[in-house]
Amino acid sequence: MKKPIVNSNHYLALGVSACIFLFSGVAFVFVYLQVEAQMSNTSAAYGRINQAQSEENQAHQVVGTLSAAQSQLDLLNSFFIRDDQTVAFINQIETVGGEAGSAVVTIASISDDDLSTSAAGTTGTIRAHINIQGTWPDAMRAFHLVESLPYGESIDSVRVTPTGEKDWSIGFDLTAVMIHE
Repeated sequence: MKKPIVNSNHYLALGVSACIFLFSGVAFVFVYLQVEAQMSNTSAAYGRINQAQSEENQAHQVVGTLSAAQSQLDLLNSFFIRDDQTVAFINQIETVGGEAGSAVVTIASISDDDLSTSAAGTTGTIRAHINIQGTWPDAMRAFHLVESLPYGESIDSVRVTPTGEKDWSIGFDLTAVMIHE
């Protein structure tokens, strides 16, 4: 009897080798797909991180802009007389005479818009007729001080008349903007 060229152990070794080759191929494909999925997840995570950093930078820029604008808004609001501060405004006008020397500042008439039932942010006006009497330097200084009050105001109908040898009278209409808060 002739001995077969291929031993049955060779078939077994060939079968095991083929199985290992197939298993290696399946394992390679599985690992490749896992790495591909992980790369996709990592890329998406980097994208989300970059987006979050971009949004955070934009938020910091907005906060910076608002902070810078707040000082300008405060300055703008200081030009308006709050409707609950009209008495303080009148007192400021009346005390100008003492600051200007011997000038006498009187408010001949005053009226304002009633904003008590208005919505917050509604603007109105305070209108007053003011007379200043005193020597020329004192009267002009008092006029300048009224003109320099830290509010948005306009002065109209200025009348300057001599009332004595060294005394002068300055009369004018003052309109100031007030706001309801």
